[in-house]
Amino acid sequence: MTTQAIKTNYSKYIKDNDLMSVFLVCAQRGQQWNKEKEKCDVCFCTKAVNAKRVAWLEKGKQVLGKPEKVKIEPHLMNNMCGQNSQFLKEEFGWEEVTGYNITACPCGNMMTLEIHSLNRDENGKLRDWTKDFDKLQEKWFVPLVNQSFSSREITGRFPQFEFFLVGKQKCKCNVDWGKIERVNEVGNTAELKEQLEELAVGIEQYKILECLINLKL
Repeated sequence: MTTQAIKTNYSKYIKDNDLMSVFLVCAQRGQQWNKEKEKCDVCFCTKAVNAKRVAWLEKGKQVLGKPEKVKIEPHLMNNMCGQNSQFLKEEFGWEEVTGYNITACPCGNMMTLEIHSLNRDENGKLRDWTKDFDKLQEKWFVPLVNQSFSSREITGRFPQFEFFLVGKQKCKCNVDWGKIERVNEVGNTAELKEQLEELAVGIEQYKILECLINLKL
C-alpha cells in the first residue's frame, strides 16, 4: 500500500471515529512543546536510558515483558498512540500491544514510564508509527504481560497507572524537578512492579464484572 493510500485511509479513520477534535488538540500539543523546549535546559529522552536498568524491569514479578528499543516510523499523529495502534490493527491486522514508553533524565538515574501502545506486524516485529512529540527517532518500550486492556482503557479506567516516575531521589542532574502533575512517583522498580500487579488484578476484576453484567443482560 502506498504512503498516500495510508494517509487517505487514516484521514477516513479519523473522520469516521469522530476524532478530529482529538487530532487538532494533539497537533497543538506538539507545537506547544516545541516552544516550551526552548526554555528547558534538560529534559527526559531515550538516549539517557540505562539499558541495564531497563533490563531489570523484566525480572522478578512477571508484570512486564521484554524491553525493546523500537525505531519510530513517524507516519501518524503524535500523542494518539491508542487510536493509531487501533487504526493499524484494522488496516493491516497488526496486533495492538500495550505497555510503557521509557525515557530518562540526563544522568539516567530517574526514569519515566508512560502508557503507550504500538503494533506487532506479521513478522513479529514491533512497529511504532506514532510521531514522537519531541521528535525522538527511537523509543524504549516494555509491554505489559497482561494484554487484556488497551492503553486507552487503562488511561480511562486506571489513570493512576498512566505515568510513572521512578527513582527521583537518585537523580544527579542538579535540577529541581518539582511535583509533576498526574504522575505516580515510586522509589524503585520493585515498588513500580507492586503497583503494576495491582493494575493486573484490577484489570482481571473489571473483566469478571463485565462478564457478569453481560450475563445478566
